Amino acid sequence: MKNLIVMGPGESVFDVAKEIKTRKNTELLGLQWVFPYTHKLFGFVPDYWTWGDPHGAIAGLKYVLENHTRNPEIKSMKILVPHFVCSTYQEFRNYFGTTPLGRSPSLWAEYLDLLSRVSEILSVEQISSTTTKNIFLFPEDNRDLLGDIHGEESFARFMQAPVFGTVKYDSDRIIGSINKWGMENKISSIMFPLAHYLGAENVYCIGFDFIGSRIYDKSRSRHAWGNDITTLNENIKFSLSLVEKWQEWGSYHNMELYSIAPASTSLLNLVMPYKSVSDIK
Repeated sequence: MKNLIVMGPGESVFDVAKEIKTRKNTELLGLQWVFPYTHKLFGFVPDYWTWGDPHGAIAGLKYVLENHTRNPEIKSMKILVPHFVCSTYQEFRNYFGTTPLGRSPSLWAEYLDLLSRVSEILSVEQISSTTTKNIFLFPEDNRDLLGDIHGEESFARFMQAPVFGTVKYDSDRIIGSINKWGMENKISSIMFPLAHYLGAENVYCIGFDFIGSRIYDKSRSRHAWGNDITTLNENIKFSLSLVEKWQEWGSYHNMELYSIAPASTSLLNLVMPYKSVSDIK
């Protein structure tokens, strides 16, 4: 795959949605709430759809079930997810953090039922993978990744199944700036590993803004580093540094990384070169 757009649900999507809808020679990987809202708001579906927190997939899964017959274009979308989001809640927690679906066993059961029903309509690929949390908790299951995969042995990340997460696991909790794992943005923790898995050469990023609200709810502006952020605090700087880390790893993953978000809408442009959608060839 030569060109891949990775899309999150940030406000910057509004600025380029029309251009992306008519894109050519480019595939699109959408995260969580990106679907169904790209279809509801802009009239297109991602080529690939993924999630880390299954809570962010519930609306889309229901939308598939309710709309795939009268909107057959939905059936062209492929679900591409880590294997552990298709298992038990406990197995999920062995790899990732918390989710609102963990509040009740019935919520997780409903999610698995939705996913099972959708798998009869769409192609669902479960990717055998690991995470930095799972490496920390179960080193015996991750023997090939016990070196310094955050530094001198980072190349090991790209020699086998995807490794989700850029920073070493310390805690699921975010307490000021003490714990780092929970501060990572999903673009570096989930989307870049999936882009590499898909064999992308050029990766164009939109909707991972580190500021602002969501395309599906303009009142939602909460981030791991606070609400209604207007200045660069230390937590944002740390999360952005993980995007920079992926650029440093370029000789290992062989992907060129760009932002297609206008600078006024996204802090991603502080650490990533900009290209317009029209420049994608």
